[in-house]
Amino acid sequence: MSMKAIAKELAKALALPLAFFSALSTNGIAGVIPKENSACMFYRDFEKNFWSCAAPYVRRKSCTITKGVCPACITYQGDKGRMWLPDFFIEVTTREGESRFADSYPALKKHLKMAEDYASSRTPPPLRGMAANTSPDIAHHVKEHFWHARVVLPPWGAEVFQYLHLPQQGGSAAVAPVCYAGASEFIPDQWKLGVGDLPFSTAWAPVGLLACNVPGASIATGAISGAMASGRSGASSALGGMSSEGAGGKLGIGCAYGVPGNVLLKQNLSPSSDAMSFSKLCMGEMGNLLPREGLINSDDVYRSAVMAGWKFASLTKDAFLGSIGGIEATDKWELVYPRSDNEGCYQPQTLAGDWPAPGPTEKRSISELGHTYIFAIWRERETTRCMEPGEADAVWLPTIKGPNYQANRGICR
Repeated sequence: MSMKAIAKELAKALALPLAFFSALSTNGIAGVIPKENSACMFYRDFEKNFWSCAAPYVRRKSCTITKGVCPACITYQGDKGRMWLPDFFIEVTTREGESRFADSYPALKKHLKMAEDYASSRTPPPLRGMAANTSPDIAHHVKEHFWHARVVLPPWGAEVFQYLHLPQQGGSAAVAPVCYAGASEFIPDQWKLGVGDLPFSTAWAPVGLLACNVPGASIATGAISGAMASGRSGASSALGGMSSEGAGGKLGIGCAYGVPGNVLLKQNLSPSSDAMSFSKLCMGEMGNLLPREGLINSDDVYRSAVMAGWKFASLTKDAFLGSIGGIEATDKWELVYPRSDNEGCYQPQTLAGDWPAPGPTEKRSISELGHTYIFAIWRERETTRCMEPGEADAVWLPTIKGPNYQANRGICR
């Protein structure tokens, strides 16, 4: 039976609009989706972890249903459904100019070359080649690692992450990606030299020393407001002494582009930037978010990679001003490369003891596969529709776990 026929039967059986399942039944698309580095990996290699990561649930009485015309209307509480879906990938590597995603998609290889050229043009000659191909050495417990980082949407995510009443958020690329949403080579002034974050990291340092290292520490409101004011003042002073430069040319909407240090300084002054946010100051027990640079001091290479990924996800949001990236308190991470003996989702902001312990496969891969890590960031989504009491339990949950899931999975087979 064709996917279109299956969609028709599902719609009939569940009394759902045919358009919903028809959107999941693109004929022939499975033949062009790569087995690696695409949204389909979550229905193939990592299928056993899908529902433990997605963890759908119902928020009862979380929205209001209105029937009739007010003031003669009836209002009552309805339910909404929530679940996690892969929103974007973070790739961190010690190999400048290399990317597993670029190996899979020619357009990304071209975009990465543009980023390399931009980084080279902004790096002083004495510093060129610095940290270009560093190699963390586990045997000798090297403490400093320099990571290059990229953020990319899950290729074909819009096709295979369609679930009933859930919005398609930023992390859904309908087809093969045309660009990276973030690339550290496009922000060398910050990622290598720390220009854009310097006033803010200096201002937050005393607060972060206590807040990020002493669990449950009480931070005075005055200390927080003082740090914010000091950061603003420092950034304004720095901008006064810098030449005015504009951002580089944009390849397209949602694509990373060249961001000079003075531009990031201005953008960091926005109240919505992570550089101005006390709630984003700490990376769990991994220390202070700022400065967001590629040089990480840790003798644990896996922890170092997670820290670099966290910092770059935050920087992607603030530097490129798109809807992709950032770190939310409820985000879940899943290591998808290299394969680990302890696969599944976890939250890095929890105690390190709650992380999946690296297994033998992972340790072997670190030394053999080029010092590259790829994490999938699962982000919580909420249904756009306020459902009748009991509807989410009786219809929504069984549908997404049954025919909806199988229809998405079928596209990848």
